[in-house]
Amino acid sequence: MWRYNSKMLSQFLEADDEYKKIIDHRSNIVCPYDGIHFYSESMITHKFQSIIDPAGYWQPNYKQGKLFNNHFISLPLFRIQWEKRFVDIPSVIIRINPDKNNLTPLQVLDLLKYLVGDLRQVRVAKWDEKVDTDKYNVDEVLERLYKGYQRVKPNDYDDLGETFYFGKRNGQQVKVYDKSNEQGFGEGQLTRIEKTRVLGKGKRPTATQFLLNMRHDLFKHVNLLDIEKLDGRSKIMRLLKQDGVFMDAFRKLTRAEKLRVKREDAFKNPSIDLRSIAEGQLRKWLNKTPLLSIKAIMYSIHGQPYNFQSRFSGALHVVSSIPNSVLQKINVELNQNTTSNNFEGDLFVVS
Repeated sequence: MWRYNSKMLSQFLEADDEYKKIIDHRSNIVCPYDGIHFYSESMITHKFQSIIDPAGYWQPNYKQGKLFNNHFISLPLFRIQWEKRFVDIPSVIIRINPDKNNLTPLQVLDLLKYLVGDLRQVRVAKWDEKVDTDKYNVDEVLERLYKGYQRVKPNDYDDLGETFYFGKRNGQQVKVYDKSNEQGFGEGQLTRIEKTRVLGKGKRPTATQFLLNMRHDLFKHVNLLDIEKLDGRSKIMRLLKQDGVFMDAFRKLTRAEKLRVKREDAFKNPSIDLRSIAEGQLRKWLNKTPLLSIKAIMYSIHGQPYNFQSRFSGALHVVSSIPNSVLQKINVELNQNTTSNNFEGDLFVVS
């Protein structure tokens, strides 16, 4: 398998003006996506290939595990593997964590274009939705967490009582774990609730669709009950006191008893509204680049970089009824919100 020296790669990439322009001007942001997996049938760009080649080396005995391609790069900003070894595997698999790396939707789009060029064949196959809370520790979250269609006990990873998995990894798994050490909280607490979404081939949105559109299904079928509102004499509370995990207690109820619990105020008005929090974060993240839709449309018309002013100066006459002052403002804002030099010049030609 082909591996690449990470230190050399970082030096080569950071010396490239286009790459630097993409990753510059990053500020602290909060994004509900902890990691997005992009699949593409395009190959990596010739430019990216030429930059990384000197850092490559062949490692014949490398244990590939879940890597199904012949080339693999892992950097803080992204992971990428390409040149598939099996027919039913995507040609290129890319993982980007916009929250950890403080990337706006536009920067994610530009980074994808830098890596694979043609965005029309890039689709989103998997992502993690997350909410962090300092209100409850891991055990307290387990006392309150409801996950739909959970038929087995949560899996205590390595039996350490620190990380718990609800469901299977190939479906809509929910993960609960202590995030405080990683975030440097010291004696404070921070618990992460994370849901993995996996889509089949026929349901995968394009990268531009995913990065442009607001979603209202975040943390679907996941709830953090306000158990203080439940009657302490009820069956669910008696079972919860025995088991300590809400889903363990919930699974022991009859169908009618489960429906009654779902009608309780504790269920309808959760202690932490995961969906609302995640949707609010997503809305703010998408608004970081309000003109992304214009750039995405331009990217979708042609897979390769070109000067939009020269190519469309005669094609955008349909906006001639818009005042020149408005068009000039759009041009200024578009250039200010553009991180990649693949998008050159003004979009609208002002007479």
